[in-house]
Amino acid sequence: MYTLKIIKKINLPPLPEINKIICDRIGNFYILSGKESIVLKIDSSGKILDSIIKGKGYGVGEGKFLGDIEYDEENKIIFISDFILNRISQFNEEGKFINSFLVGELFGNIGICADTIFLRILEEVKEVDSLNYEAFLFHKVHKKTGNFLGNVAKSIINREIDEFFSMPFTINCGKRLIYLIIPPDKIEIRKLNGEIVNVVRKSEWVFLSNLFLLNNRYLVISSFSESKEAYIIKEMIDSWKRISLNKMIKERILRKNLFKIQKEPPKIYEEISYVVDIFDTESNKFILKDYLPQGELVGAKDNKVFFVKSDTLLIFKLE
Repeated sequence: MYTLKIIKKINLPPLPEINKIICDRIGNFYILSGKESIVLKIDSSGKILDSIIKGKGYGVGEGKFLGDIEYDEENKIIFISDFILNRISQFNEEGKFINSFLVGELFGNIGICADTIFLRILEEVKEVDSLNYEAFLFHKVHKKTGNFLGNVAKSIINREIDEFFSMPFTINCGKRLIYLIIPPDKIEIRKLNGEIVNVVRKSEWVFLSNLFLLNNRYLVISSFSESKEAYIIKEMIDSWKRISLNKMIKERILRKNLFKIQKEPPKIYEEISYVVDIFDTESNKFILKDYLPQGELVGAKDNKVFFVKSDTLLIFKLE
């Protein structure tokens, strides 16, 4: 029987939002706040050691809207993406700038495997019929130089349902595989060449929120499944798929419906925030389902899961 056990709590510096946390080889944490364009480095007690990205701007150590942060443990390099500037910057563990490169249109989240960075795209290859077209989901670049290495992962996109439900929401790379959230409720496991090897779904999933890999084996998956947010998102998705109109009219109707849903949500959905599932990729089975307090799953390393509630980092251990 597996469990998630809290092993440590760390008080965090106050930030408007925390999108992701990574941990280096000696136990320091790097906190990414996307809209504020801030990356802070703290030690295991919560003490601020450095500000790697200090706020809004175009120069070194600045950003416009940070999308993701990844840590290359082998080379001890931190990668930070900015999807307004379409830029990926590299820093060492001390926060010293190494290099940056532009990558064309960037949708924030990146995945790193060996010498390759995988970037989300939706690049049309050919039209299948009046409603469907074939497209690539990623292109890949060399992680040191940014040189283009090719497109991967073909998929059929339905124009009527909209690209949102086909484009990867989250990328997480293992040593030999890529793990993707495809909205609203599907996980694809692909080889590095883009070939699908497995699809993971669960009937109660409404909208998947985040995905991290533990020990290159276990997928930690957070979802809006039994919450007020789940009800809101489900209503939005159902409305979007029902309305057969152009995109601008769809968005106008959805904004009106969303306001009504948020104002009058059912009482039953107000208590639970996140459902976390853990999936064993070797046995192809779910091994754990847990309910975590209101907050957000923001990272993982080895057998530890990082969860932020208010200004506190909760570190869970998979046992």
